[in-house]
Amino acid sequence: MALSLEEASREMSFILPQVLKQHMLDHVLETPEVEVCGLLAGNTSGLTSLYRIPNIADDPTTTFYMQPQAQIAALQTMRQSGEQLCGIYHSHPNSGASPSNKDREQAAYPGTAYFIVSLMSPEPVIGSFMFDGEIFQDLEIEID
Repeated sequence: MALSLEEASREMSFILPQVLKQHMLDHVLETPEVEVCGLLAGNTSGLTSLYRIPNIADDPTTTFYMQPQAQIAALQTMRQSGEQLCGIYHSHPNSGASPSNKDREQAAYPGTAYFIVSLMSPEPVIGSFMFDGEIFQDLEIEID
């Protein structure tokens, strides 16, 4: 059984469905030279949806900034679908799968899982973290 967001926060583990992992990797690999970003949504059953959000950063090779209109539209769709924001993902084309200083400075959703996909290795590496409002803590993910 999947952990709810609240349970994942307490247990520091999360179930990522294989289909959503693949959608995330597909998104990242479509434009590996720039950071891509998106949102993961779920309900009490676990993660259910992935929303791609355009990156409108001035320098998308090292930064992501979600297009506000697309982010708001995704959050509205989540609400209408009975989902809630559970995770934020983005890629690091040229750095590791852990939060950068910029990621730490710009984090704004306490209690939310953050997934960072690094493309430094031949195979993508996914780092997962829970943001508690101040720091990122390692979050164990299980692929289901």
